[in-house]
Amino acid sequence: MFIKQLPASLPNFAYLTMNFGIAAILLTIVFWKKIREIKRSTILKSGLLGLILTANILFDKLGIDRLPSFMCSVFAASAILIVPMIMICLRKYPTRNNIVGAVIIMSGILLTNGFDVSNLFSVGAFFMLMSALLASIYTIVADKITKEEDPILLTMLQMWLSALVSFIIWFREDPMTFASIEYSNSMLSSIFICSFFGKAYAYVALMMAQKYSDPIHITIISSTEPVVTLVLAILIPSVFEEQFTWSAGLGAFIIMMGAIVSGTDFLTGKKKEILYETQ
Repeated sequence: MFIKQLPASLPNFAYLTMNFGIAAILLTIVFWKKIREIKRSTILKSGLLGLILTANILFDKLGIDRLPSFMCSVFAASAILIVPMIMICLRKYPTRNNIVGAVIIMSGILLTNGFDVSNLFSVGAFFMLMSALLASIYTIVADKITKEEDPILLTMLQMWLSALVSFIIWFREDPMTFASIEYSNSMLSSIFICSFFGKAYAYVALMMAQKYSDPIHITIISSTEPVVTLVLAILIPSVFEEQFTWSAGLGAFIIMMGAIVSGTDFLTGKKKEILYETQ
């Protein structure tokens, strides 16, 4: 929502530099006492997550610039199907509830979008699909790393490393824009809000959740993004191009029902299946 308020002339890596940079500064100020606990392994693992995250956010912004908000939500939520497929390739199998819930959620997501496939084969759709794939990989990799390292330190170092990589690429590719960007109050406030809620707060919460959960359940929660987008579109209609429709409302309800199905185990019968049971 706030990304769409940014000027089109703002270079992508300039946005990423400021976005990650502000988040890194905020996290360092709040959790500065934890800096002494940083280990070499924390830095290396944060670097891996940071690279995946930077690429993910870049593709995400490129897609958002080209597609309506609801369509972006559809592609972002497609991770509900991508994560289980990757896990199956790794010989870790979801439960029946996870599979049925994922199908229900995806049906609701498509209904929310009105089954509009006009942008399905566009450049924007490709960028959003790449973003969803990277987000899925990030979720699976983070699942292992967060159980080995401090989630807060992982988040802080990710923000710093991602900001540094983004700044280097920005300075190498388009150094003239560094001084020519018009830093308006509107642009800075949008970036700050994205940095605080979309990076600092969101990724601390995500890393903490991943430490005590698994990729499937994390993805289930993330798949409810279209529901949040729909609610915000109703509350702040001037920010969104889309209008509320009954099909979108029904789709949001189906998504929530799918999330409930995925988060329970009533389809497993008396003998419960173990999530990600290796066969």
